[in-house]
Amino acid sequence: EDTPTLPVLVFQVYAVKLYDDLIEMLEEYEPSITHSLPRDKDTVIAEKNIRKLMQILRNHFQQNSSNHAEKILSQLIHQETMADNSDEIRILKSLIRTYQGPASKYLNFYGPPGTIRTIPYYQVLDSIENPDIHHNLDFEGKAIFIGLSDRMGVEQYDSFYTPFSQPDGLDISGVEIAATAFANLLEDIHVTSLHPAAHLLVVGLWGLFLGIICMMMPTIAGPIAVPGLSMFYLLIVHYLFNQYNLLFPLIIPLFIQAPMAFLGSVFWKYFTVNKERKNIRTAFGYYLPDNVVDQLSKGLENIESGGRLVYGTCLVTDGEKYTALSEKMKPDELNIFLNKYFEAIFQPVRRYSGTVSDI
Repeated sequence: EDTPTLPVLVFQVYAVKLYDDLIEMLEEYEPSITHSLPRDKDTVIAEKNIRKLMQILRNHFQQNSSNHAEKILSQLIHQETMADNSDEIRILKSLIRTYQGPASKYLNFYGPPGTIRTIPYYQVLDSIENPDIHHNLDFEGKAIFIGLSDRMGVEQYDSFYTPFSQPDGLDISGVEIAATAFANLLEDIHVTSLHPAAHLLVVGLWGLFLGIICMMMPTIAGPIAVPGLSMFYLLIVHYLFNQYNLLFPLIIPLFIQAPMAFLGSVFWKYFTVNKERKNIRTAFGYYLPDNVVDQLSKGLENIESGGRLVYGTCLVTDGEKYTALSEKMKPDELNIFLNKYFEAIFQPVRRYSGTVSDI
């Protein structure tokens, strides 16, 4: 069974003042559940068994999460726009989402260590004896977490590494992590990771988009376009994280897909161009001189821009009585005869830098 952690337990204790409102809403949608719950907040406080209460509420909202919870949340959202007690309604909404939500959530840190206000013990003790000196220590209506929160990195005994930790800085203390988790629950602003299917979809679509762009644009523009598109993706992810606390994939799109898309398009274009050049050489090699075929294989624009006027001698030869001769000879004999004929003609032509253009 689920066991509530300290921040969740503190949140329920903090929200016990609204227990009567919660029971009233539960009785409207599911009266049977209220028979196993304390009848009012005074009874909850008197019984001192907050864990049992939380187990019952957790089981109820998990089993009926798509029904009762959504109805109650819709009612609270409607009341929030019309009532003056918006803070109380916000707490109730966060409480129901806590019971309805997953068993664990990602912390949404508010900043580096010390962002959540920390009050040393001695100031609290002094405020009891000298209330005028520490008149700004107001604990009314607040949740207080008591624990060790060192300010010297070398003296930290209760510390945890976070995205805000620096090589020469402080790690966050356990008590501040607990306070951060409580504040996340209270404000309902925890970080939400994408569903695995949505995660794969984002990675797949982004990779496809990068691949298409890299294939369409010239290779020389890739080193500029790919970092630009990666920066655009990073800005979108940063905006969604700041505004909606959504955690999108970063490592794969930025450090794997971006370079792979560029390098893949370069190699693909290289092999495609080489294949086209081979096809051109094969197709035109039967009809054109070798130097012209070489120019064509490098691109038709070389032929268009490389025209020039030259003077030379054109020699056309023909085998006398070839038709009558070929009818009397066997195919293999004719092949040997033609090879000897070509050898006799081609050798002197090429010896004097001539070109055999057609056969």
